[in-house]
Amino acid sequence: MELIVTTIDSRTWLIEEKVAHYSVYCYLIEGNDKAMVLDTGLGLCDLRPTLEKLTNKPMEVVLTHGHIDHIGCNAQFDKIHIHKADRDSLALNGSAEFKTQTLAGFGLLDILPLEQRALYCTTLDTSKYNLFEDGQTFDLGGRVLTAITVAGHTPGSVCLYDPTGYLFSGDSVCDQGVLLNLPFSCTVTDYLASMKHLQECCPSDVVIYPCHHKVPIDVSWITRYIQCAEKIISGEVVGVESPSLTGDAGLMAVHDGIALAYFRDKI
Repeated sequence: MELIVTTIDSRTWLIEEKVAHYSVYCYLIEGNDKAMVLDTGLGLCDLRPTLEKLTNKPMEVVLTHGHIDHIGCNAQFDKIHIHKADRDSLALNGSAEFKTQTLAGFGLLDILPLEQRALYCTTLDTSKYNLFEDGQTFDLGGRVLTAITVAGHTPGSVCLYDPTGYLFSGDSVCDQGVLLNLPFSCTVTDYLASMKHLQECCPSDVVIYPCHHKVPIDVSWITRYIQCAEKIISGEVVGVESPSLTGDAGLMAVHDGIALAYFRDKI
């Protein structure tokens, strides 16, 4: 298990959490007054000490969504923001039972020392989390990021637009594929509408930093996901059988090098 830091620019860092065969990214985004921690990873590595080596600014967490591999080190921070539509997803993913079952299913539970395992597999206290909606801005001092809701992967998934020229896309726009076949995932139609909204909000030269797979990517990925969703809805493309990470039956459609996984009854 390790954390690998990549400098994007003098005030922006990608932190990759590598655990066995799995990898997820979170980001540290610094302004003049404070810093944003965008997601906190799976939580099997100790995130905060690494961040404190990069910035001495006070840190606040903004979550792109409430899934287990994005909330793992939340307990290390006092101020956390999440879209209000992801409260149920967060409650499920932050529960001790779900975390234990998921780690065991991925074969990661046994690699944790017993003491760390007991600490990790506890239910997150989310009672004081700050809830926000589409268009919420986060002023870091001389650097203001805007949350753009992309209902799809989860109802409250967001991308964070940074006028510096970046879009931090969470799991809503990734190089390989987007999953709409998990608990609380939205319909393909919902995702299509959200992606069109995202496309309208982003300049054509924005650089996209997802939380998985290849980084960075460009806006052509947004266009491809829009086209894929349109083809699924029209029936031009029909997905092949593909079970979800939770074992539920679903379909996966492929278009122009990307894939959308979805439930057949949620088009």
